[in-house]
Amino acid sequence: MPDARPMLDQRSYMEVKTRWNQEAQVGTNEIKIVVLGTGGGVAPEFYPEVNTLLQPIYGPLAQEGYNHLSVRAAAAIILDRLFGK
Repeated sequence: MPDARPMLDQRSYMEVKTRWNQEAQVGTNEIKIVVLGTGGGVAPEFYPEVNTLLQPIYGPLAQEGYNHLSVRAAAAIILDRLFGK
């Protein structure tokens, strides 16, 4: 699950992509669900069930820059980082 805010224990996209590729190679590939959105209306009970939090998407200025994107733009970047070649 990605979030525009820095949070504890977030993972990089490369780390998650590498782990998923390793799991696929050894046959322990489980279903992956990437939850996107603003988080408005998400019940607090949902978060303990989340396995991995993804880092925010940063531009060239890193954390000092602008990182708020539309969900559609963020989804495109996230899916490319996780599944792109």
